[in-house]
Amino acid sequence: MATLKHDHMDGKRRAGALLESFSKPEAPKETPQEPALTSLPPFCFVGPKYILETPPEPKLLIGGTDKQDPRKNALVHQGDKVMLGAESKAGKTWWMLQQALCIASGTPFLGHQTARGVVLYINFELKPWAFRRRVNYVMEALGLINAKGEYKKRINKEGKEEPDYPAFIEWNLRGKCYDIETICAVAEERLSKLPGLKLAAIVIDPLYKSYGGKEENSATDMAAVLESMERFAEKFDAAIFIASHFAKGDSAGKSQIDRISGSGVIARDPDSIMTLSKLKDEKNLYTFEATLRNMACPEPRVVEFDFPIWKVRDDIKAGGKAYDLGALVRLLPTAGLSSGDWQKAAAEQDICARDSKFTELKKDCLKAKLVTEEKGLKNSLIYKKAI
Repeated sequence: MATLKHDHMDGKRRAGALLESFSKPEAPKETPQEPALTSLPPFCFVGPKYILETPPEPKLLIGGTDKQDPRKNALVHQGDKVMLGAESKAGKTWWMLQQALCIASGTPFLGHQTARGVVLYINFELKPWAFRRRVNYVMEALGLINAKGEYKKRINKEGKEEPDYPAFIEWNLRGKCYDIETICAVAEERLSKLPGLKLAAIVIDPLYKSYGGKEENSATDMAAVLESMERFAEKFDAAIFIASHFAKGDSAGKSQIDRISGSGVIARDPDSIMTLSKLKDEKNLYTFEATLRNMACPEPRVVEFDFPIWKVRDDIKAGGKAYDLGALVRLLPTAGLSSGDWQKAAAEQDICARDSKFTELKKDCLKAKLVTEEKGLKNSLIYKKAI
């Protein structure tokens, strides 16, 4: 029978190494370095030059709906941080994609003027084939390509006709679980190798896929995530658009900000909060609201997802119940009706029964220029369909 030999010297060496490791002083722990005081912005005292030296307002990336007054109902400045919140499967990616392609091509977005610029779309959710199919659908619906996939034409500086490609960059990271710091660092390194390229917008879709193990309900973790995004966007003076979801459970009665899932930092940090709230008992109809930090907030509007793009439904009043202004207008014959007869017809068709609500909807029809108000016999008012 074979016997095992015991190496006494080897045992002594191991014991000696172990004792030596215990006798070694513990290495001092590294302390985080404080930022240099000189790197912080200086104080600015109110004085003769204070107003004169005010930084200029950034250009509008998504402007207003009125060409004569681009700031009226404007939504996004260059360099803004924008959060879109909606329930799961509401169509957030379709919204973000349409918005991005509108910016990339200079196409109006839901009636809002856009400043054309390069868009980097970071997609964490869709497989490459599915994402590109959506891009194709949206571009065709927006008129950027035809049914054959041919791009619309433009005249270049030399006076020659060429395809008008949207300034759109896709970065597909589905299944890639990296933290946002790593993602931003890689993106920055790649973009630095493209001299002359100036980003206008960066899209993160969806937000929760960029946490990299961080806790959504932790204010500290979420502040770090959003700060990394902002530093990345600031280097390119680009707006950053982030898609997030509503918290689970009944959100009725909650403010826009409190409906976004996760730490309150997520919803309170952006310059603009946009939400899509489903209208009760209405398929594909949502109330679109925007809460803006640096501009007047526009009135809520009803929007509809009409595959594959979102459309504005100004014929429907934004509110608790969807009142179809179009159905109300269709009650009017060619000759028109008095207010009383029109209201009676609306009540008979179960469109609107209350006097006060009919008066409100009548004003909305006039405001939307769906009807005209004319003087009839004995100075009575007659309402007719607008031509």
